[in-house]
Amino acid sequence: METEDDPRRRALVYFASAVWRQLYFDGNRRTARLMTTGELMSSGFDIVSVPCNRLLEHDIALDALFESDDATDLLRFLGTCTL
Repeated sequence: METEDDPRRRALVYFASAVWRQLYFDGNRRTARLMTTGELMSSGFDIVSVPCNRLLEHDIALDALFESDDATDLLRFLGTCTL
């Protein structure tokens, strides 16, 4: 991630990596989202917020990540959820 210059992309890639690798003992998605928010805010960008009416899209994108090890759909989806 150190090679990624765009802080927005770096934050989203971190989220996908942390969720996929399950870096934390518990609350992987919550903790990864918190860290993503911190990275975005520290760089002066708005946070990512997944609206309730788009949770199914979020879950489908997460399923695609776990099934194919490809975060493209998840990154694309999260990019549409910035405030």
